[in-house]
Amino acid sequence: MTSQIVLMNQLSIAVASDTLTSRNEESGETKTYPSMSKIFALGAPHQIAVLHCGCTNLGDAHWRMLVTEWSRSLEAPFAKVSDYTDNFMEWLAKHAERLGLNDGNSFRQIFATQFTLFKTANQISIDQALGRNGHHKSKDFATELIALLENYRSERCTEDPYQDLTDESAADALQSSGVDPVEALRWALGIEADFEFPAELARAIKDLAVELVKRYVDSSETIDLTFVGYGNEEYFGQVCRRFLTGYYGGKVRFKPVNAGSASPGNYPYAIPLAQNRAIFPFLHGADGALLGRVADSFGQTATTDLKLEGDKVKQLIDTAMKSIDGWLNAEFSSPMFRTLDALGPSALSRYADLLIRMESLRSATLKDEATVGGIVESLSISRSSGVEWHYRIGHDFQPIEASSHILA
Repeated sequence: MTSQIVLMNQLSIAVASDTLTSRNEESGETKTYPSMSKIFALGAPHQIAVLHCGCTNLGDAHWRMLVTEWSRSLEAPFAKVSDYTDNFMEWLAKHAERLGLNDGNSFRQIFATQFTLFKTANQISIDQALGRNGHHKSKDFATELIALLENYRSERCTEDPYQDLTDESAADALQSSGVDPVEALRWALGIEADFEFPAELARAIKDLAVELVKRYVDSSETIDLTFVGYGNEEYFGQVCRRFLTGYYGGKVRFKPVNAGSASPGNYPYAIPLAQNRAIFPFLHGADGALLGRVADSFGQTATTDLKLEGDKVKQLIDTAMKSIDGWLNAEFSSPMFRTLDALGPSALSRYADLLIRMESLRSATLKDEATVGGIVESLSISRSSGVEWHYRIGHDFQPIEASSHILA
């Protein structure tokens, strides 16, 4: 996991990130590495930084190598930050063969990820259908697995399709790649090689594969790159976040999320990236999970104690949560954002640094393994001074005080 923050006001941008990186091993275990930089700053005259979280590789290519080589191709600054992201995608497509990016590698990675998630979400039902772990094999196992696949499809495949892909073109790309989704599911579920899939089950697997190919489907195995800074014609900081899943059909496939404005009245912004269980409540007074629990409690009390039904329950929950939201905004969010609005580049960067340290402390004190930590890197970007590092990992050995556990 990762924790990063982007703070923007009318004067500057501040970026901070932890440096703890986790990798899934072939054994199924997770291995954590300290002091891995997740921020790449483009050199002058560009006023851009690129933050990374999520999977480190696109195909077999490391994200930092990709961004480094792409940055070497740049000359004059672009007009907008979004132009940088567009150019990066075009550069990847242009050099795809050299970088080892192709349809087959992308499909294999997508299916390995999604079918593993499918298995995790439905492990008990799959075991029951296939007769594993003490269960008797169901006579209708194919029908039961098809139902599970269709349910997974309805829950996961919710984004609009890519504009250039249809069922037919996605199926053609899949067939041309030589990747068999049936065999990919066999691998993910650990099904024996001599087990024959009934025709209707094989068809359902291929239908799900087409749906996974023709649109963005979220997972922890995406490369999450956030381009932050100023285009040459932009007065105010902008954020362009891109969730990359692969390269196929001649294009890099991703989901775009942008933040920023051309209007000064819309600033400041506070944009947590990835893990923010401590940051979000600090900025806004409470996190979404807590507010959801409060809303559920109102609903349960209204139903069981007050004996309300239907629209009256909904009205009570809406009224109560609106009152809570108003109080949180007045007591926390509004004062917090007024503070952010007044800070200069150095102070804003210090603020960002402290937020990530707070998230590191939160991670270190939860019941599970700490997934945020290490040295905190931070920088600021302003129209007058460009990119200025405030703390970064160098090539020299870090002192033990800087690189050890946050509670050491």
